[in-house]
Amino acid sequence: MEMKTHDVLVVSAFGRGHWLAAELHQQRMKVLLLDVTAKLGVWPAEDSEGPFGVFRLERYSPSFQARLAHDDQIEEIESGFTIWPPEGVMEFKGPLTRFHWMRQGFPREWLEQLGRGETPSDVRRDADLMSVWPLALAHQLAATRYRPAASALQSRRALPLTANFGLRFATRQGLSKNLQWLADQGVECSDRTEILDLSFRGRGEVSGAELSGARSGLVHFDQMIWTLTGAETAFLSEKLAGHLYPGGFTAPSWCWLRYRLTVQSCPEVQRLPLQVVMVDDLESPWTHQNLMIVQKTPSEERLDVWVRLPAIQRFNRDYLAEYGRRILKTFAKRLPTSNPEIQSLPQEASYTSQELGEPRLPLWEAGSHPERGRRKASNLHFESPENRETHGIDEEFDHQSLLRDRLVRWWQIQQQKLQKQQKKESAP
Repeated sequence: MEMKTHDVLVVSAFGRGHWLAAELHQQRMKVLLLDVTAKLGVWPAEDSEGPFGVFRLERYSPSFQARLAHDDQIEEIESGFTIWPPEGVMEFKGPLTRFHWMRQGFPREWLEQLGRGETPSDVRRDADLMSVWPLALAHQLAATRYRPAASALQSRRALPLTANFGLRFATRQGLSKNLQWLADQGVECSDRTEILDLSFRGRGEVSGAELSGARSGLVHFDQMIWTLTGAETAFLSEKLAGHLYPGGFTAPSWCWLRYRLTVQSCPEVQRLPLQVVMVDDLESPWTHQNLMIVQKTPSEERLDVWVRLPAIQRFNRDYLAEYGRRILKTFAKRLPTSNPEIQSLPQEASYTSQELGEPRLPLWEAGSHPERGRRKASNLHFESPENRETHGIDEEFDHQSLLRDRLVRWWQIQQQKLQKQQKKESAP
């Protein structure tokens, strides 16, 4: 069998490991990225993208900005992130922001802190929900751990809701452009390769992978980055799940699902921003039709509505249809002349679990520890939503920057050892 050696193997899905692979390659590491997205279910590009948009932050590196630029185009929203509670619309960026904010009675200083994804230091974690609900929403909207709204501030991470904000209308071409961008950086990559098995060495470290497809044979490597959750790993391969999650994996309890609506073109719909978060009752659970992320699509007569539903009900078509009716009722209450109808239920209504696999945007119960069942090895790095507190792209950047820095330090130590060895061998 053909044998090749790499410094780092990155197993990526839905673009999760692409930028990190490029960063390591820039440090002159030999990197191989295997994209297994196609093996994780039949997902439209909209579901792969999700509803959380792109918050643009100054701390993003030029290379991260370049990676975003090579995906589908991001359309900036002039009014920024927008919430529509019962009391009226609140824009988080633009000329009306301070007016909306002060009308609700919130301190103006919070706006600047929210732009950095920070929780004001003088706000108690157990504060009354109605006195801090925008902060609670920043913590819970894109969270990977489900908490009731009243305890949302107990998480450590919040979306930077007052930062510049935009939406990316994802396409299949955009997903392929992302892989092409990686190849243009000089990274070896493939999306037509299957991982058959893994091999290990002393102390349980992973040392190689048996491949078939576009790249076949045995590859050896020093470090491996795995960007799939435990449930995704099991769907990809029970054998690999046995290696990487020997203690079993934790299934998500909630997930975000996407309904597509048709609406009548009317002034109410035309005035909507590209995205708005509709909340029917701030003090009721932020799930089901009570909290809907409404996004425009390239078609004026179609909208996507994302809601958070129990993961156990994903493939229950009757359940999905019932909540589709409730979504229409809530939506029509806000926009009565739009005449909304369901064009399509979530993807789960048309496929089986064997065809579709795990949810794209999972949430685990607060206090759960998906990492406990993982294999523990010094050269095995898990980098999936299980590791993070939110699905936000800002945390992806921060988290992967830390992992990059750790691997760069490892690489520098290895190079120093190699230089010393070469110097020793060349000495007379």
